[in-house]
Amino acid sequence: MIEIKNLSKFYDMKKEAEVRALQDVSLTKAFAYNLCSKYFYSDSRKYDPNNKTLEKKAGRNIERLIMKAKRYFILIFNLIFLFICFCTLAGCNPIEESEDYVELDGWMGLKLADKYITLFGVKGAARESEEIIVPTEIEGFEVYRISSNKYRSYFYNWKVKKIFITKKYFFSCNQLWIPQDAVLVFICTDTDIYIEGFDTGVNNDSGYPYGGKIIYVPKICIEDYKERYTYLNPAKFRSANFSYFYNFDSAPNEGYFWIDNIEKNESIKTIPTDPIREGYEFSGWYTEAQCINACNFDTFIKSTGEVNIYAKWVEK
Repeated sequence: MIEIKNLSKFYDMKKEAEVRALQDVSLTKAFAYNLCSKYFYSDSRKYDPNNKTLEKKAGRNIERLIMKAKRYFILIFNLIFLFICFCTLAGCNPIEESEDYVELDGWMGLKLADKYITLFGVKGAARESEEIIVPTEIEGFEVYRISSNKYRSYFYNWKVKKIFITKKYFFSCNQLWIPQDAVLVFICTDTDIYIEGFDTGVNNDSGYPYGGKIIYVPKICIEDYKERYTYLNPAKFRSANFSYFYNFDSAPNEGYFWIDNIEKNESIKTIPTDPIREGYEFSGWYTEAQCINACNFDTFIKSTGEVNIYAKWVEK
């Protein structure tokens, strides 16, 4: 049975221990050990604050407790990790079983309020594609937002090198949805279309979807982009060297239908859908505005300089 022999002396020793704890932590170990030995046990152990043997023993006991705590912590962490992995794999892709799930060319989306689509990842062959176009609509629903699923991300580790972006999107994810070495191609000449990907209220661009990327834009508006996003390094905006033109008066987007940037001796990897003009039928792409020489995408190899091609229209 534990017994305190001298209460007043115990409190005096307690105060002394507190003072010495501030002076020397190592001596406090021995002091506390001897204090407990003398005043909390019925057997008589001589109190000696200079007892180095007891100090070493107290130190070893504390080290053992610390090592044991570390082992328990690592064990608990591993169990939690395994539990999360099990839950993730056991569920497979429950989000794809949702009645709101939609898919187009490998793009994965969810219907939002039966009106919009939120894109949350890519799958299948799309993950291996070097170039990809972000869709504007799926199954008649407008693509409104690009997001990361709260359980897992379906954008990580895809291999895309070039992403074509043709409209305004809202975001609930950061720049991690785009691979580090991928470049962007902005089709629109209106610089405000892409504002949501930059958030001009912050000078550090590293945390936003379009931040820190090389971005190709139509040549006619390159200076507008540099001026509009002055907090970004202007060198990140570059003029595209391959342009598709509507080739008629009052055409939208200042006459640009599509742009691309193709390196020397490279072919065209991404061919856009055919343009539309009311009352006319599209009749191919040509290397001059007069539509004399047709552009053959199958045999085209980029040489030096810029390339412009023009749409030919036949009245219905």
